Amino acid sequence: MKDEKLPDSDHVVRHCEKKFLYDDESVSAGNFQLRKDASGKIVEEYLSVGWLERYSVGTRATQLEALRRFMHPNIRKFHKKDKLAVLNVGKSIAAVHNGTDGLNTIRILHEPSEEAGREDEAHCGIFDTGVDEVRIAELLVEAIDEVVPAR
Repeated sequence: MKDEKLPDSDHVVRHCEKKFLYDDESVSAGNFQLRKDASGKIVEEYLSVGWLERYSVGTRATQLEALRRFMHPNIRKFHKKDKLAVLNVGKSIAAVHNGTDGLNTIRILHEPSEEAGREDEAHCGIFDTGVDEVRIAELLVEAIDEVVPAR
């Protein structure tokens, strides 16, 4: 259901573009910052992520393969050097809350996409990252459970 909080035990995946990777491998905080227009104004309400358990049941490998098959190239083009960052929902929320001394709390909510040709029942958003964007982005990078090739 739209705007439903994801279970703390579940996982989300953030597509990390190669241009924001260190040494073509390591995810940087730039992968967890909201997009901005040419003037520097934020143009997104939340960070887009995929709900891993919603793509498939089974092993992590099976879930990631289902996400890849669904997402690329239908919804989002994954380049050869791009990565996927896997985050546990509860761990990520706690990392931001604790890492900002309780001043910031993010929400990870179900945001199914109904855009024609880009429908995605497993689409979710990480909300409330713009308040202290750089620090929250750094904390989300620290909370990553696993980084895998996007393709």
